[in-house]
Amino acid sequence: HCNIFEYEPFGVYAGGPSPCARVYQRLFFSYWSTPYGDLIPINCTQAKVIIEGPFDGNFPGSDQVCDPATCCSYAHGHVHLGREWEYQQETWGERYQKYGCTWMTEPAYCQILFYNVNWCHEFYEYAREQGNKQVRPFMQPCINLFDYFLSQCSNFKALGAKPLLQALKIEPDPYLNSISSAEANTALAVFYANDHVCTPIAEVHPDLFKKEAAPTDAPASGGSTPPAPPPPTPRGVL
Repeated sequence: HCNIFEYEPFGVYAGGPSPCARVYQRLFFSYWSTPYGDLIPINCTQAKVIIEGPFDGNFPGSDQVCDPATCCSYAHGHVHLGREWEYQQETWGERYQKYGCTWMTEPAYCQILFYNVNWCHEFYEYAREQGNKQVRPFMQPCINLFDYFLSQCSNFKALGAKPLLQALKIEPDPYLNSISSAEANTALAVFYANDHVCTPIAEVHPDLFKKEAAPTDAPASGGSTPPAPPPPTPRGVL
């Protein structure tokens, strides 16, 4: 076990050789044949790739969640390490129906397209320039949103995202065989949302997720005073 947000403010990917980062060492070495240490983090300005639309605004089989011209507009103009969004559109365009997915919104769609924009050092240079490690050029939803998306795919709900984890070589097969479907989905969600500075899903989709338990005036059984609700999560921090 390890604390995936141990190396603040950057989360797992740019956190260096923490125990949690070892899964990324395996990914880069086994999948891309690239030493992990060479990619912490990537200079995306040198790549000369700028995020720009239009985007499809849906995956085959999903609702149209945004207009192609304005979809994910908050990310337009930011540097990226490559035109990764085109690969994500194609890949998840196949996965969405293959794995029985049924739920999609614009925040979830954009999170999938730009899941690794925070691999760019410019994403964190902005925080340094602002003198505030809890800010970003734009805020992505927290890990829970992608985890919820996976739970709405029948195959992932029943069996977990183990096929994708195996394909990416993030974890060895004996470990994947020992975890539950929910744990496998969380493991993939960490890969897709690995910056601990993020927008809580209660703010992204307040209709689906409550910020905290609602207080009640009724005494608990036995006449004791009900416990106070937990403090709200600070904005932008998981």
